[in-house]
Amino acid sequence: MKTILILLSLFISSVSFAQSNWPERPLKIIVPFAPGGSTDVIARVIAQGLTSKIGQPVIVENRPGAGGSIGLGAVSSAPNDGYTLLLYTSAISSQNSNETLDLVSLISESPEYLMVSPSLGVDSLAKFMVMYKSNPNKIVFGSIDGYSSSFINTVLLSKYLNIEPKQEKYMRGLGPMMVDLMSGNNIQAAFIPLAAAQAMGKKLLPLLSTANVRSSQVFSDVPAMSELSLKGFSNWTGLLAPRGMMQEKKNILRNALRAVMSDPNLIDRFNSMGQDIISLDELQSYKYIFSQRLFLTSNDFPTSMTSINVPIQSTDIKINNQANTAIENERKKLEEEKIQMAEERTKLDEERAKLEEERIRLNDAKTKKINTPSPQVQNSNAQKRQKCIQLGLAPGSADFQQCMN
Repeated sequence: MKTILILLSLFISSVSFAQSNWPERPLKIIVPFAPGGSTDVIARVIAQGLTSKIGQPVIVENRPGAGGSIGLGAVSSAPNDGYTLLLYTSAISSQNSNETLDLVSLISESPEYLMVSPSLGVDSLAKFMVMYKSNPNKIVFGSIDGYSSSFINTVLLSKYLNIEPKQEKYMRGLGPMMVDLMSGNNIQAAFIPLAAAQAMGKKLLPLLSTANVRSSQVFSDVPAMSELSLKGFSNWTGLLAPRGMMQEKKNILRNALRAVMSDPNLIDRFNSMGQDIISLDELQSYKYIFSQRLFLTSNDFPTSMTSINVPIQSTDIKINNQANTAIENERKKLEEEKIQMAEERTKLDEERAKLEEERIRLNDAKTKKINTPSPQVQNSNAQKRQKCIQLGLAPGSADFQQCMN
C-alpha cells in the first residue's frame, strides 16, 4: 500500500510538473479565412507576440472556406490539449454544432461605418434615410456573402426603417465590393470596417457608425447608431480552443496574451487597422459574448457564437436590446474622462489667461508709477514756478528755466 501511495505521489508530481512547463512544443492558430485579410494579420501579430512570451513557436495556418466554418470545424474536432487554437471572428457563418469551443480570451472589436457613393448626391444621414425610405429600390447595399456584419447591419438598419433591403452579396470579399461602391454603379452603400473606411479618404462619404459611442479621433462628425436609439453589430475577434482545455493552460495563454496586448506598439498597430483592444476579465468576456449572441438570435440571425461554450445563464446578466455591455460602459467611461480632461484643460487655459492679464496690469501700473512724479515733487515744482513768475521771469525763457533748476 505504501509503495502504491509513493508511486501515485510521483505520478501526480510528474503530471503537475508537465502541466506547469506547458507548452512543450509549437502551438498552431488556425485562421478560418484566406491570407492577407484583417483576421489573418491579427493572428500573425498575436502569434509573434505569444512566441516570445511562452517560449514556443506559434504557427498560423489558414483554413478558408464556407464562410469560416471549415476552420471552425477543424478546431472543434482537434484534441483539447491547447496546441490547436482558433482565431475566431464573429463574421464566421453559422455553425450547427453547439458549444464545441472554449473561450481563451477576447482580443479586439472593430466598428463598421455606413459608407455611400458620392453619386447618390446626399451629404448627411438624414438625407440618405429620407431618400432610402422614399425610394428603396434606388439604393442597393453591398455586403459580404453569408451572415457577415455588413449583411447584419444592413438588415438591422432596414428593419428600423421598416423597409426590405436590396442587397448585392460579394463572395470574393471586401475588395471587389469596395471597387463597386466607389463607382456607384452596382451598389451605392455598404457597411465596411473602420480601417477600410479611413483608407477611402473623400472617395466615399461616412454617414453612420456601429460603434457604441461617437469616435473622438476619426469621423468625429459621424453619429453612432446608439445616438439614434439603435443598436448595430461590430465584428470582434477572440482566441478559442477545443472544448475541455484545462483551465491552467487557458490561464497561461490568457496571461501571455494580456502581456502581448499591452505593448504600446501593438496597440498602435491595432488602432491603425481600426481594431479596439478588448480588456475584460473572464466573467466579463462571457457576458460580452452572451449579450452579442442574444442580440443576434433575438433578431433572427443565426450565428456561429452558439458554438462557444458560455457557462452563464440569462439570469446571470441583465441584457436587452438597448442595454450596454461591459465593454460599452468602459468606452463610455473613457469618453467621459476625455471630455472631463478637456474641460479641465479649458479651465486651466482661462486661469492662465487671467494671470497673464493681471501680470500686464501690474507691469503697466509699475511703469506709470515710475514715470509719474510723486505728490511732493509736484508741489515743490509748483512752488518754484510761482516764485519764478513773481520775480518777473517769463515762462519758457532761459532765465525762467534757470530759476526752476
